[in-house]
Amino acid sequence: MTPFQKIEIINMKKSGIISQELAVTTESPLTICINNVLFDQIMRTPDDEKALVTGILFCSGLISSPDEIKSFAMTASKQGETVNVHIQKNQTGISNNKDIHLEKQLTKLSLPDILYCINALPGYQPIRAITRATHAAILFNSSCHAIAAKEDVGRHNALDKVIGQAFMDNTLDKAYILVLSSRVSHELITKVIKTPVKCIFSVSRPTSLAVDIARKHDISMVCLSKYDGVLVFSGVNRFDMSVPEKVTPSLASVS
Repeated sequence: MTPFQKIEIINMKKSGIISQELAVTTESPLTICINNVLFDQIMRTPDDEKALVTGILFCSGLISSPDEIKSFAMTASKQGETVNVHIQKNQTGISNNKDIHLEKQLTKLSLPDILYCINALPGYQPIRAITRATHAAILFNSSCHAIAAKEDVGRHNALDKVIGQAFMDNTLDKAYILVLSSRVSHELITKVIKTPVKCIFSVSRPTSLAVDIARKHDISMVCLSKYDGVLVFSGVNRFDMSVPEKVTPSLASVS
């Protein structure tokens, strides 16, 4: 199954009405089974299923290291696709990432750093470039170098995928910045607090509960301003507050 498909639509213009093909993002069901037992049924954009499921398992606290996934199998039927993953907890190991070494942030992030990370979004959204209908999540280290990036029709799925990918690549311990194409709500930040991420940069404003959680867990939360620059909701101590002489224009914001 492909992440997007073409359908016939009617395009109504002032100059006339035409029929044309248009690419739309695929949204299809995925059934997740753990050790042959039904765990969840979700809607998602096909592709990166292993990263998606791994991220879900990690954020749910069901696995704490990649080698606890013993097998991963997908089957397809008329009702949709099913993933059956076999896991086995290690006797020793880390739990929910609490003991993962956090990469130290030696210098404070500047406004150009923040905008650089947010402006990277279009380059990691090939599906959105075609369909204009996906969200994206990117993980950066403390030097603003991308670790992993994923997209999906669901903003929570995009986050699960990027966490799962970094977790499988053994690079999650380097994650310091998360960039989201969407707003930040409580279900997203509750996943983030299980990772080493300390900064969240988003295009849209967070919810009140997300801000409360960010402040409680000492996570810096920033979104684009509708007019100029960015809005800092928490964790201002991680940023260089001096005003730069020149700043790269940011993406159009809906904040």
